[in-house]
Amino acid sequence: QYHTTLVQSEAALDEFRNQTHISSLDEERTLLLKRRADIESSFANNQAQVTELENRRQVLQSELGKLPQNVEYANEDDATQSQLVQLQVQRQALLINYREDSQTVQNLEKQIKELTDLQAAGQTRVSKQSPSVSHQDIEVDLNRAQAQIYGIQEAQSTLLRQRAEVERRLAELDSGNTKLQDLERQYQMADLNY
Repeated sequence: QYHTTLVQSEAALDEFRNQTHISSLDEERTLLLKRRADIESSFANNQAQVTELENRRQVLQSELGKLPQNVEYANEDDATQSQLVQLQVQRQALLINYREDSQTVQNLEKQIKELTDLQAAGQTRVSKQSPSVSHQDIEVDLNRAQAQIYGIQEAQSTLLRQRAEVERRLAELDSGNTKLQDLERQYQMADLNY
């Protein structure tokens, strides 16, 4: 009877080791604890990067709000300038044949004065817009920061899943360790009895 109990205890111990594929609980536990520490260290580094990128993103958004999307610049209307030059050339040509007090020359001088007054008042200037290079650069930086944040957050979710798996495996090891100790104790008792 004692021999049968001993054989059964030994068989139960071998079967448990084969099922759990654990040769040494202490070694595997040490490896899992080291893996968990590595994961937590990586997670902390990623969290620091996310905080830094979030701060950078806030600064960029603040700067983006201050800058205009388009830059306006005034340009002298080329058509008005060329028209003024043509009128002055016509006036010179007319003065060859006409006196300065003639009606034709007076009309031409009136047109020249009107164009000159419009230019002086800035009414012939054409306002043009172009995209702000600074605004575009900040938008590119902002998009890059957001993409980096998204990538790091994806890595963090992977790390969290890995940590959960390590925790599950450690819990299995702890419960397996208790069962293994019980089986070893039963085997030793059976051996002593035998």
